[in-house]
Amino acid sequence: MQDRRNELISGLGGGISGILALAYALLGPTYSFERMELHPDGTTSAISGSASLLEVQSLQPITILVFVVLALLALGVAAGAYLHARRGMAGGRWLLGISTVILGFGVIITGFSIGLLLLPSFLLALIATALADRTQRRERAALLG
Repeated sequence: MQDRRNELISGLGGGISGILALAYALLGPTYSFERMELHPDGTTSAISGSASLLEVQSLQPITILVFVVLALLALGVAAGAYLHARRGMAGGRWLLGISTVILGFGVIITGFSIGLLLLPSFLLALIATALADRTQRRERAALLG
């Protein structure tokens, strides 16, 4: 019972933190800029600030696709953990495991850009997957002997 509760908390935490990380990557001040201007009278001025990904560049279709897939994987982690921990559905464990594995590949592929932002989500998803597997093994052992 305790493992299922911890699985649910970890899975929901992983899904929510993944969605928040992607929102921060899109809307947060992740870029900084500095502009130097030389005026006709010989004086200079410096302007600096920060901007979000949406302000810096227009999103290419592949970028949108990557963000959508990563968001669906984060939702898959949360949904899988809920379905397995609360409903006892074996399909929820499969959804959780597959979403976690593909999210892990996504973290590796996106590397030092949004991969670092998604790392806490992946680690929580990994914990939820391990707890789901542990629960499954205990239930199977209880039935067999």
